[in-house]
Amino acid sequence: MRICVALLALACVVAGACTPAAAPSATTSPSVHIKVGIQGVGGPLEIAYRRGYFAEQGLDLEEVPFNSGAEASQALATNQVQVGSGSPNAATFNALGRNIDLRIVGDWSHVGSPTDTTLALLVGKNAQDNIKSVAELKGRKVAILGAPGNVGDFFMARALQGSGLSLSDIQVSYLGASDILAALANGAVDAITINEPLGTQAQQQFGAKLLVPAGAVMNGSELSVLEYSPDFANNTDAATGFMIGYLRGVRDWNAAFHDKQGTADVVNLLVQYTPIKDANIWTTAPAWYVEPNGKINVSDLQDQLDFQIQAGQVKSPPDLSKYVDSRFAEQAVQKLGAQ
Repeated sequence: MRICVALLALACVVAGACTPAAAPSATTSPSVHIKVGIQGVGGPLEIAYRRGYFAEQGLDLEEVPFNSGAEASQALATNQVQVGSGSPNAATFNALGRNIDLRIVGDWSHVGSPTDTTLALLVGKNAQDNIKSVAELKGRKVAILGAPGNVGDFFMARALQGSGLSLSDIQVSYLGASDILAALANGAVDAITINEPLGTQAQQQFGAKLLVPAGAVMNGSELSVLEYSPDFANNTDAATGFMIGYLRGVRDWNAAFHDKQGTADVVNLLVQYTPIKDANIWTTAPAWYVEPNGKINVSDLQDQLDFQIQAGQVKSPPDLSKYVDSRFAEQAVQKLGAQ
């Protein structure tokens, strides 16, 4: 999964998955067992889990690792897991278009400011003399992290659009996390789109230079969303209880990384319970943004769907209104108060 320590989710991209660990002691006896699909690291979720916020809602969590979004979506749709996360990409839209049933219930990560670099377009060291603007990318080799039809395509198209270019004006390739850094370092590509903390790594270790932050062209856009299985969505008490615990974790995350309150305690927790064991990464890479009230940017999801349809990546467009369900976040905010 994509983890952007900024997540993904998204956020840095971590190959492989988290190893589930023992749950914390509950303050009450948990009565509902919930399997949560994990792709890499979900910072706010992990905070909520380890601080016992779910147990306080009578929920007993089990983390189930997945290596891909496709695996996780299928498990959600068939109720093998009750909770997961996913990106608004062509694979997700096509799955919904085939009536694979899951519910989009909250924000997992989004582009949170005009300078947000959790997703960014970087120029390699060897190409910086010749590429000082987006217009100079014409005809150049650009690698996008992930598979065709992902949010990186949407970002790249938006970045090019401002200079009168489109994806057809550049030489696009799609690479995984390790390959994309190697290609940038050896000059096989001129520029890349990449998530944090890999973006910070590319700049610090390989001399890459920021050309366009995602915030400059897609501020407010969803990078990943929180999802429920259909059966879990019908269990209103448990589903709302999960959202209450999750949003408490989100607010702790935002306080630690955006307001700089309680940062050391949160970093210690994440170092202990996630695959990212270097505290410096957590404190230096831009932290991803999560909406503290769980609000989903539905109009942006539709924009991303429309883009993927036009790009030929989505063949059977879904009606998103059938799958977006904001009632759990709304009920949680009634309990917690709005931020």
